[in-house]
Amino acid sequence: VAGVVTPTSFTAHTAGSFAGSFLEAVGRKNQLPVKDGQTQYELSLEGLVALQPQTLVLFTAPDETPVTAAWAKNPLWQKLPAVKRGRVYEFNRDDWTRGRGPTALKLMVAQTIESRFLQDAAPGTSFKYQP
Repeated sequence: VAGVVTPTSFTAHTAGSFAGSFLEAVGRKNQLPVKDGQTQYELSLEGLVALQPQTLVLFTAPDETPVTAAWAKNPLWQKLPAVKRGRVYEFNRDDWTRGRGPTALKLMVAQTIESRFLQDAAPGTSFKYQP
């Protein structure tokens, strides 16, 4: 599951969104379907727990405290398989969800490799989510 995380919300990206389709194109299955024609939609912590994601990709802004920082203090967060497996990746929201074109795509490819996301390995220090 991949999503943009702001101080107040978690907006999930399906395979129909730009970032979600990129992650599918590099070989990682996105378990969220397009819902009522929406390629992105908000999820609560409980909604995320219901999905039981094996991997989480968080798109955050470096100058904000994401809502997931508060969620990390909730026992439900600790029950997420992605958290238990240490497979919570963090990428800069502006690079991944606002940039387009060859320069942005080149950065996204480099970061998926550097972060160890493609190998389904624990993220490298620069990409490991630390609430």
